[in-house]
Amino acid sequence: MAAVLLVIAALAPVLAVAAEHRYRAVGHRMAVVFDAPYTDASNWTLGHTSAYPPPDTHHRQCNRANGKLDCISPAWSAPTGSTFTAHRTNSGCWQADEASTEYSPRHFQVQTGDEVRARVTLNADSGAWASLWTWPQEVDLFEYHAAHPTRLELANHANPTGYRPKGSYRLYDHLIRPGTAFTLDVRLLAAGVQWRVNDRLVFTSVALPSTWKSYLIVNLSIDSGTRAPTKHAAKAAFTLAHLTVLRPI
Repeated sequence: MAAVLLVIAALAPVLAVAAEHRYRAVGHRMAVVFDAPYTDASNWTLGHTSAYPPPDTHHRQCNRANGKLDCISPAWSAPTGSTFTAHRTNSGCWQADEASTEYSPRHFQVQTGDEVRARVTLNADSGAWASLWTWPQEVDLFEYHAAHPTRLELANHANPTGYRPKGSYRLYDHLIRPGTAFTLDVRLLAAGVQWRVNDRLVFTSVALPSTWKSYLIVNLSIDSGTRAPTKHAAKAAFTLAHLTVLRPI
């Protein structure tokens, strides 16, 4: 049995490339369907998502139960250009940037068959928890915890076999360097989600439902220390630029 599993693991990258070649060969030309800047209010909503608990009386959404110290709000969650920040106020509260296509007038959703591209720069600011993900059917295009400064977390939680079965999730160390920009390319294929970093295939997950679709979320949170011991800086930031979604035509 162990030998069979080793053979399957060795063949996985080959099968992934073959599946992609078949996908391209049958005439799936790709067209850009989304590339809006975060300032485009018809495509993005700032500081509001159903992925967090409902707003409190101060119009803040906080997600402490998930180990996040920060709160988001339309009053302060606008990124500066393509840079998302979180900072600690004098009262000790963390205010963080967040952008989502949910609740926007266009209600744009990514769907099975799409390809998501971005240029990302991550920093090892203590406590930083940066992510690009989808909701309500969650795929983590990446998560990054500064406690592990060269690691990306890649996950397909929307697979039909459970939240985190074998083959749906990968912690990839020594993949990126803090402060150095990299290209991210995620192909949301029914046969399996494919992640590429700097044009290198690094992970192919289990299958994605053919009817899957979800909103995009970009945000920077502050880890409470539940995932790793954390001594927090006063401010954290990361950049996610040139976010583009392509779709077969």
